[in-house]
Amino acid sequence: MENQNRDVTDSISTMLVVMLAVIYLGVMHLVIPNMGGTGSELPTSLWVWFCLLVMLGCGWSSLIRTTVILAPGTRWIMFGALLMTVPMAWSPGADWRLEALPRFAGLWGGVLLLLLMTNCRFSLRQRQIVLYLVALAGLIQAVYSLLGLHLPVILPQFEQQVLAASPGNISVFQQRNVAGSFLACGAAVWLYNMGSPFFRCQNPRLEAWHMALASAAIVVMFCALTEIQSRIGWLSALGVYGGMACLYWRRNPGWRRVALLGLPLVGVYVGALMMPISLADALARHQGSTLQRLMILHETVRMIAQHPLSGWGYGSYVWHFSHFIADRAVPIDNGIRVIPHPHNEILYWWVEGGIIALLGLVMMAWAGGVIFLRRATRSRLSLLCCLLPLLLHTQVEYPFYQSTAHWLTFILLLSFASSEHNAARALTFSRLPWFSALILGGVCLWAFAVLAALRQQDVLTHFEQQPDSYYREVLALHETGLGIERLKKDRAQALIVEYQHSGNQQTLLAFTAQAGNWLNIWVDDDMYDNLININLFLGNTFAGQTLKS
Repeated sequence: MENQNRDVTDSISTMLVVMLAVIYLGVMHLVIPNMGGTGSELPTSLWVWFCLLVMLGCGWSSLIRTTVILAPGTRWIMFGALLMTVPMAWSPGADWRLEALPRFAGLWGGVLLLLLMTNCRFSLRQRQIVLYLVALAGLIQAVYSLLGLHLPVILPQFEQQVLAASPGNISVFQQRNVAGSFLACGAAVWLYNMGSPFFRCQNPRLEAWHMALASAAIVVMFCALTEIQSRIGWLSALGVYGGMACLYWRRNPGWRRVALLGLPLVGVYVGALMMPISLADALARHQGSTLQRLMILHETVRMIAQHPLSGWGYGSYVWHFSHFIADRAVPIDNGIRVIPHPHNEILYWWVEGGIIALLGLVMMAWAGGVIFLRRATRSRLSLLCCLLPLLLHTQVEYPFYQSTAHWLTFILLLSFASSEHNAARALTFSRLPWFSALILGGVCLWAFAVLAALRQQDVLTHFEQQPDSYYREVLALHETGLGIERLKKDRAQALIVEYQHSGNQQTLLAFTAQAGNWLNIWVDDDMYDNLININLFLGNTFAGQTLKS
């Protein structure tokens, strides 16, 4: 039986490595036209999610024939995720809960992926390959970012348009900070690659080529990190540089020690020379953004103080925050009219889910600390250094909602550290076909929803670019469970376009009903303006003036 289990897990691990190669070397680098945003609004993230669901489906369909092992840290992570889910039971408003549902699908998808990967027997060579995939993905995005800064004409047309509209929308991630944290994570893996004997080649010639590649990659990575002008990228790069230097400085010969310490500095120096402004001026440019984020954090803490135990309800932060600050006219001026997230993951869960969600998050953080720091080995601490950019980024923004690749990388590195723990303390469950069947059913439904969402977002993107040509397609769309806010908003806007073509005032009446319902859940200045103007046009003066006031 044990040999059978080993054969099954070995085949699963091989399949996972292949799928990870597809994601890190191909899918996550796709440039697909979109209108920006987060989550399901980004088609590349949806395609990565689809690949993850294929991994989950194939993995759990094979795992059904063997046993399921729960490592100590994994158990507490699962329990923490369960606690974070509980407040959904009393969150007000079905539409708000529906808006929050994709977040929990992503949370539990990550938990299931973690459980799957900790049950696989990755060989040392497979672990090397996976870490190389993460490092190469970071290098690809670094080169992509440098091309966007210095040679954008060779990039896809859509990316050229994005950069022309906003020069800070670097790389396929279309946001400098999201790019910065991923580049810092990739740079950490390259430093791990150079410093650790784990990656050494036995053949001297291959090792020479390996060191040449790692050296060039480190210089390019730190050069790109410097040039993209991301403060969280800079902070993360400093953290991983210091961490890896402390871990491997004394364990390497002189020339490798010099390379480990000096190559990142060379990259920073070259990046600083290529920047059109100084590092000090680049920091000064972000002062307005810093003040805005401090204001958001302050107001979010005030919201928590009003409902510290129950929270305001999952999916409701956008609406409640906008109305919470409306009477005080708090200045928000950075081209952003709606605040979707408090720019701090801990406060986000607390303000929406209350104390129970906070306890679940703390439990997951404690489990992570146990995984990395109890009987800390150099390899575990190295993986923690690689995770550091992602952890830091969650405290100042929301990278996991903007990039599925970030979430995948986080789960991947966490699973490698978790699988190193003593299996004697793990719980083993023999043959759970009902559990695996339940997971497979959920994965299949989710995969269908993702494919439907890809089609939906493509139609909505075309409509927002050419309303007159695509309004009928928007009106024919059905809700998929992903991107509900955007779909309902564009469907209401499509009714206005239909009126412009047909002259039928019934479409305007339908718009007022749909827009009114939408504004009871979400917030948008343009929707308010359209609703006010259409009410006045229809003769509903009282309703229009009430909305205006």
